[in-house]
Amino acid sequence: MRTNTKTPRVQHATGPDGKAIVRVELTNARGLHATFDRDAWEDYLSRGGNPRLFYNDNGSGTFYVRTFQPGVAGKVVSVARELLRAGRGQVVRYLNSDRLDLRTSNLSVEAGFAPGQSPGGVSAAPEALAA
Repeated sequence: MRTNTKTPRVQHATGPDGKAIVRVELTNARGLHATFDRDAWEDYLSRGGNPRLFYNDNGSGTFYVRTFQPGVAGKVVSVARELLRAGRGQVVRYLNSDRLDLRTSNLSVEAGFAPGQSPGGVSAAPEALAA
């Protein structure tokens, strides 16, 4: 598998609310950009976040901005979870439903698990979820 090692295109701009934002082009979707608050993007990078982002299907037709975790071969992580430092037992919500909008005003963390996941981190069988 080839990995795009080019530095992504990053555009600095001002959002509609007057705050500084950064738009980062996704490596596998030319013309698509993820939008960040500038401070959140800089914090993400300062913590070792990978700037090469891509759009990835979760297997159920829902797309998310993801990246490879530096230093861990093949480990794909959600950029929104990394931005908010969400841990086990926490779910990231996109308030305006736009998964390319990674500004902190669009993201929230709630207690819970993704559909089909159990507290042990193992997918639960559908019959177990109905019980």
